[in-house]
Amino acid sequence: MKKRVILTFASIMLCTLALVGCKKNSPSAYIDKLYTATINKDYRTMVEMMPDSEGKSEEEKQGIIEMMQLADEFTGGVKDYKIISEQISKDGKHAVVKVRVTFGTGEMIEETAELVMSDKGWIPDPEQYGTDADDEEEFDLDEWNEMMGLDSIDESLEE
Repeated sequence: MKKRVILTFASIMLCTLALVGCKKNSPSAYIDKLYTATINKDYRTMVEMMPDSEGKSEEEKQGIIEMMQLADEFTGGVKDYKIISEQISKDGKHAVVKVRVTFGTGEMIEETAELVMSDKGWIPDPEQYGTDADDEEEFDLDEWNEMMGLDSIDESLEE
């Protein structure tokens, strides 16, 4: 009987370790780490998790961190998240993770993250986030103002 209990306990521990090992390498684990950093306002970790972070200068990274801080001011920051689903392609190279995010303002949204398997593990799909430098468009202030409805404000300031 004692031998059977020990064998059962060892089997349970082995299965638990196997599951924990899989979770560390799962798309959901990547998303979990990202949103945990977001809640903790660990902007440096968030930047380091970006697919193209290695190619960015320290000045560029600092600029991204400042943008993240501004976004947190407007949204009240991420207060909670829940991973709704994870789907991995049959070839094991692509995944889609759906997440429900709650902001400090109380607003709740659902986000869909597309991930790809890389030599470093799961990362956001660079094509989804437009991180390819060749595809980047130059920022147009007039277009931004028009989109935000600021062109009429600028005109009224001139009068």
